[in-house]
Amino acid sequence: MHKVIIPGSELKASCLCLGTFSFGLSLSEKDSYDIMDAFIYEGGNFLDTAYIYGRWIKGVGCDSIGEKVIGGWLKERGIRNKVILGTKGGSINLDTWEYQSSKQGITAQLDSSLINLQTDYIDIYWLHRDDIKRSVEHYIDLLNEQVKLGKIRYFGCSNWTIERIIQANKYAEVSGQRGFVANQPWWSLAQPNKEHISDKTMIWLDKEGYEFHSLSGMAVVPYSSQAKGFFAKIDTYGIEGIPDGLRKLYINERNLSVYKKIKDFVSCTDRKVNDVALAYMLCQPFTTIPIVGCKSISQVRESIKATEINLSKEMILELVNHPNSEYN
Repeated sequence: MHKVIIPGSELKASCLCLGTFSFGLSLSEKDSYDIMDAFIYEGGNFLDTAYIYGRWIKGVGCDSIGEKVIGGWLKERGIRNKVILGTKGGSINLDTWEYQSSKQGITAQLDSSLINLQTDYIDIYWLHRDDIKRSVEHYIDLLNEQVKLGKIRYFGCSNWTIERIIQANKYAEVSGQRGFVANQPWWSLAQPNKEHISDKTMIWLDKEGYEFHSLSGMAVVPYSSQAKGFFAKIDTYGIEGIPDGLRKLYINERNLSVYKKIKDFVSCTDRKVNDVALAYMLCQPFTTIPIVGCKSISQVRESIKATEINLSKEMILELVNHPNSEYN
């Protein structure tokens, strides 16, 4: 798997980032270890997790279970210096549903993450949500302080609006400090039906965001980059066979048209529709490192095979330029 430099940093990351949302939850510790081993063996080095993953599960040892699984694996394998480790903090308190955006709240989560992950530093620390009641100055000053303390190397944002990202990085520039090096939005080839988005704090990479990243060159590390396997599930089970929630979220004229184009493309190859959906994310005019939530070793290998596909500019335009596409 080839590597890419995240602009504005010295981080040389694999072109895919391994998502770990299921680690310690639907995936056992052993299965999680096996998946990370396979990812590293195939040339991957970029892992994504979050302080909040697993904290909704009650019981001894369940708090931040995802981070703890990764921490145990890193210690056992002894390869911390070979891994680009990203985790997210500043998340919502699941008991009170209040933003943990104060200096005390963010630093407490960061310190807990360092303990869970059994490491002295985080390579890229993401702000999981944006509390717009806080000034961008508050965030930039706080994160730069953590950089100086050696707790984090670089930082990014997840589920922030483009307007707030621009404001934050402008303040960082004029104040002579570091700004966000990457954005982690919700983004995939499948365009969602926004009326069925239950979590309104999730930020989709819309036309404004796409244009911003095209002009600025700031990296994107999108989550749900394969839309929970939407195209693959249609291909296997048909529209009526996919889960109701997924159907409500993604079934629309635009996505069905895209599916047909992908199907035509792979009809004379040994590729799968999901391969093309992931390859599309890798063929962008700005650095894009999709997060892939693999739940088996075979899915790790399938995702890596997709990185070998080079879509032509004509094919990319065909996939994007649909009358109902928001990128037109």
